[in-house]
Amino acid sequence: MYLGDDVKEFNELKTPVELSEFMKDINYGWMDNKHQLHIDSDNMFANFYILQSIDQILENKTGVCWDQVELERHFFEKNALKYETYFLIYYNDKSCPTHTFLIFESNNSWFWFENSFYKHRGIHQYSDKNILFEDVKQKFMDDLSAEEKEKGMLVLYKYDKPNYGIGVSEFCQHCERGIIIN
Repeated sequence: MYLGDDVKEFNELKTPVELSEFMKDINYGWMDNKHQLHIDSDNMFANFYILQSIDQILENKTGVCWDQVELERHFFEKNALKYETYFLIYYNDKSCPTHTFLIFESNNSWFWFENSFYKHRGIHQYSDKNILFEDVKQKFMDDLSAEEKEKGMLVLYKYDKPNYGIGVSEFCQHCERGIIIN
């Protein structure tokens, strides 16, 4: 399938369920500043990652959570659905693991839309936004290694749309300028 078909199919999606099905074909990986794809996270990520545009994600069918949330954001904006995006980071002396995710509201419930965190992939319903946050934070922490959990602090930021093409430092700084959620 060439990019035109992927864009057409993506643009025809109308519901979060349709988006969730479409995104199952997107692999976890990243694009570097020379536009080469990497399927695994390695020590090059911190220095060479760039946030992909929507067209790049659709063409590559690859992206880390940071990229995938931007594809989700594009869908929710296009369909005029209420949504918010969040950045979780565990500040420690080692690696500072992160995760981004999108939530949306519908029929007096909040939903966690998740694609890149494979074991929790899907759309999860909550009666309250704070319960949603606590569940996502717990699942994130449960996934960290014992070494990563040493002497750290988990922080959740609500963030707005970043610029495409930025690297790791710029992306994290952008998110850290968002609103801290207690």
